[in-house]
Amino acid sequence: MENNKYELTVVFDGQLEQNEVDEKVEQIEKLIKEYNGEVVQKDLLGKRRLAYEIKKKQYGYYVYFLIESDGSNNKAIEKYLRLNEHVIRYLTVRLGKNAIASLDRKAEKAKKAKAEAEAIKANNLENEDPEIKNNENESLKKEATLD
Repeated sequence: MENNKYELTVVFDGQLEQNEVDEKVEQIEKLIKEYNGEVVQKDLLGKRRLAYEIKKKQYGYYVYFLIESDGSNNKAIEKYLRLNEHVIRYLTVRLGKNAIASLDRKAEKAKKAKAEAEAIKANNLENEDPEIKNNENESLKKEATLD
């Protein structure tokens, strides 16, 4: 079967602690890998107010996954999410060709921006005045001795 890309967005109960959310996310990643999928990208979007109350909850932790798989694991993952009492909502969407192309363009732009930022940082470090560095080091040493 051909691998497709899927977006999975999960909203966890807002009353969970951050470490509990992290554990649940790890369980989902493990389940995806167990069913021959690969997590391409994961974004922990944090705690946000819901647009409307769901199960008498006003807040939830949003987590976004970009998954590459053959689609055979979707039912198992959705069953796990449906039965998990800490999941308020979830949505799985198969990406089309245009969406994949858009993601690839964004990833390419991000790589270029990161490379440019690193080049600028390296250039600034090379051109930094040694006398300024010495003054900064001396002031840090003085502060350390005062403490």
